[in-house]
Amino acid sequence: MKKISGLLSIFIIMTMLIGCNLGGNDNMDNEQINILFIGNSFTFYNEMPTMVKDMGLSNNWDITVEQIAYGGYSLSNYIEEGSSSSLEVIDKLNELAWDYVVLQDSSRKPLDNEDEFNESISALNDLITDNGAQTVLFSTWSYRDESSQLQNTGLSYVEFYNVLADAYKAASLECETLIAPIGTAFYNLTIDHPEIDLLIEDNTHPSMEGSYVAAYIFYYLMIGNENNNEYNPSGISDEVLIILREYALEVL
Repeated sequence: MKKISGLLSIFIIMTMLIGCNLGGNDNMDNEQINILFIGNSFTFYNEMPTMVKDMGLSNNWDITVEQIAYGGYSLSNYIEEGSSSSLEVIDKLNELAWDYVVLQDSSRKPLDNEDEFNESISALNDLITDNGAQTVLFSTWSYRDESSQLQNTGLSYVEFYNVLADAYKAASLECETLIAPIGTAFYNLTIDHPEIDLLIEDNTHPSMEGSYVAAYIFYYLMIGNENNNEYNPSGISDEVLIILREYALEVL
């Protein structure tokens, strides 16, 4: 498998040193950021949104994070007219002046029903932008290679990764959203550092290391001001944290 590279490493180092904003908040004097996550268990595992908040606190940013995320849900559940989940989304969007709203669809949706995937993102993006926020797409990862879950897709590890990455990229371009290429960071780490397990035993959900990669990508994409060296979740060594941060930054 060929590794997919992001920015050149020299550019990453330079941007980290000068505190360059890689596409996040342009007003660095504003230390209040409001982020809403909409998705399912890929979002709420290991309290990933709270990781983003804690990263901000370590750098003196006041980040409000909230989530609407239910196990097994797809984005289509949040646009079903009259449903409790769609009403919850509307109420939550009107509750606060959100800066960013993150959308994460079910893990197989781009494979099983790409039309519904695109329609759901488009409809939710309209609601989000009408409320003055910026949409961020949470591009997810392939299931563990050679697992029964992956075999059930009928695709190889690389093929399933490509289906997901291509679908989220196309939707981002169509709806003019930001994109968090978390699946690409997982892909690159899996190739180069198979000793770092990004998934738990069910072969689909993120480990603490996997959720940290996701949170770090969201943090740097939205805030983009400085490397976060203060927040260290329990159970991850300093050596592994350095690797996770490097690969998170590489895809931005």
